[in-house]
Amino acid sequence: RQPFRHGIEKLMPTTLINSIPLPMLVDSLVIRGSNITVREISAQTQKMGTIPLEEVDATITNIRNRATSNDVLSVSASAILLGNRIDHLRYEELYGDSMSPFIMQFYASPMTLTSFTQATQPLANIGVMNGRSDTLYTYWVGNKYAAIGRMNFHYKGLKVALLNKDNPEKKDFKLRVINLLANSILRNSNNREAIVFYERDLEKFVFNYWVKTTFSGLMTSVGVKRNRKYFNQYNRVKEKYYLPQMPAKGSSPPATPKSLSAITNQVF
Repeated sequence: RQPFRHGIEKLMPTTLINSIPLPMLVDSLVIRGSNITVREISAQTQKMGTIPLEEVDATITNIRNRATSNDVLSVSASAILLGNRIDHLRYEELYGDSMSPFIMQFYASPMTLTSFTQATQPLANIGVMNGRSDTLYTYWVGNKYAAIGRMNFHYKGLKVALLNKDNPEKKDFKLRVINLLANSILRNSNNREAIVFYERDLEKFVFNYWVKTTFSGLMTSVGVKRNRKYFNQYNRVKEKYYLPQMPAKGSSPPATPKSLSAITNQVF
């Protein structure tokens, strides 16, 4: 519960590594079978949410602070999140560019969505009462200011519920009406491709950036946000932030952030 210090920009990973004064070169950092537990106290509910990452396997390569313009920091990982497996995560960020261009990609095995109530209940007073996904694949490109991409989140039988903040088991008339309206608005099932777009909060580190960008794609997938709205937001700021072109439908991220940086310089 330390007071948040405003006005301090959190550096992107490559910029943070470059700020280390002594010369450093680590070829590979390998993590196997690790468990990470993230705990956060919600400002909305004043409750602690617990998000476990289990069986984390990760390889981080090319950790250096005397990098050339061709050097790339790479992360490849897999883990189990709330009982659901993230099969592969790929993150690559270019060293030799002050904008920190990057690519991000991950996909997950079929998931039981009710397991996410463990996190959403204390953090947002929302429970996932039913639902199962058979596809979650997303990729995006961006820099330290914003990210744009696509997500395929295919699911069936989604049902959510706003919960009583003091007694989650209590179901009064008001909550019943709200939940009925909410589930009439949300897509019960989905097989459409969604746009991912997020303008980064520069006061938060890259992990917050990853989560919020993923969340933007989930919101369009379930029908809370609209693809057109995100696309319009992207068009308004793409020149200001020197963003790359939005990936074409059905395409994959560039092979490396270096090619992404070249695309950015060519467009703007």
